[in-house]
Amino acid sequence: TVTLGDADGGEGGGIDYAGRGVLQIDNAFIEYNHSTSGDGGGIRFQSLGGPAFLEVARTSLRYNNAEENGGALVAGSENMARRATVTLGDDVRVENNRARLKGGGLFLHRWVVLAMNGERNLVAGNDGFFGGGLGIGFPLDENGVTADISASKIPGHSGVFERNSAGNGGSAISVFNNSKGDPSARVRIYSRSAEPFIIAENRTTGSEFGALTVGQNSRVCLANVGFQGNIGTLGAA
Repeated sequence: TVTLGDADGGEGGGIDYAGRGVLQIDNAFIEYNHSTSGDGGGIRFQSLGGPAFLEVARTSLRYNNAEENGGALVAGSENMARRATVTLGDDVRVENNRARLKGGGLFLHRWVVLAMNGERNLVAGNDGFFGGGLGIGFPLDENGVTADISASKIPGHSGVFERNSAGNGGSAISVFNNSKGDPSARVRIYSRSAEPFIIAENRTTGSEFGALTVGQNSRVCLANVGFQGNIGTLGAA
């Protein structure tokens, strides 16, 4: 259990990892941590000096808070050759985290690979100004994020992404465009079964778009995805 961490003046309230190699988190609770002036209320994961791999399973990330981005987790890479890869396996719950800016639950930027394909995943009740559940990329920075999302939901829940909120767009997921002309994000969301991948009951509280916001240069592919009960001023889905 990692709890009540406070990165006063830094990043990664609970865990701050900057390096290469593999970090495995299994059967853990990461909760009530706070990054008071930076990113990653629960975890900051940054590749440095070589590729880095974060593997998370059977873990709850909840009630973490970031003053900037990534309430539960922020991940970034040094450059394209030294990517950070984040794998969310079975029984991962990202709940009730907060970020003042982007990615209330999860935030990815600069050459990160996300594989979210486990069983019984949940991203719920998170809040950020952009991307309540998941935020990807900065408008004025390199992007190059690749995300593959096909996790199954927990029985009894409406969907994998549910009840997240954002002040200004992408209450479930927000993918930023890149105005610098560098490679944009590539995101694939799909179901591996006959049952659709559901994005449900997410709410944008400001005057922007609903559950999913996609920047003009980003590529997002949806296959067998359903939107249910989402709320937004300029389109609920």
